[in-house]
Amino acid sequence: MIMSQSNALVVSPKSVIAEIVERLAALKPEQFIEPDMQPDADYRAVGEASDDIKLLFTLRSMACNEHNALGKPIATTVEKIHQEMKRAKTNKDKVEALQAIVALEDDLETLRLVAEMARKRSFHDIVDKIFWLELRRQYRELDDKPCVSVRKNWTVGWCEKDETEELGGFLGTFDDRPEMPDDFLEFLRSQTR
Repeated sequence: MIMSQSNALVVSPKSVIAEIVERLAALKPEQFIEPDMQPDADYRAVGEASDDIKLLFTLRSMACNEHNALGKPIATTVEKIHQEMKRAKTNKDKVEALQAIVALEDDLETLRLVAEMARKRSFHDIVDKIFWLELRRQYRELDDKPCVSVRKNWTVGWCEKDETEELGGFLGTFDDRPEMPDDFLEFLRSQTR
């Protein structure tokens, strides 16, 4: 990104800004990804999302889907190893499962995917911040509200508490994974090289 003498913003063709602008401009109303969560009795609607909000919500959803699609092969492999670890009856079986984790961490394709996922995640996070900034700019009455959202039929509003917090217990946490000593992966690496 370069500022010219006239202070006009000149964007290089491969910049993040250019990608966001290009992708937003390419979206048509029939491509909008509408939120699927229904407003409930506790939801206080304040209006309908503008086209800018719809565009940003859609790009944000697309970026999230792109990130998640990249992670599916890794998640499947990790889950398989996790299940093998749970089924392991002998120390030898446990060591083999842990060695599979180490091999996965050192795999060039895994490292490439993880780097690409990080880029996709960063792109999503930027679009997400722009989405929330734009939503709160258009609806100043939401500034002090605890839980703001866009719901089905593009309804913009708020409620007293974040219903997604309750999903944590339902979906599980990262703490559900088997524990291992902090140095154990390093020890395994040193033994397998």
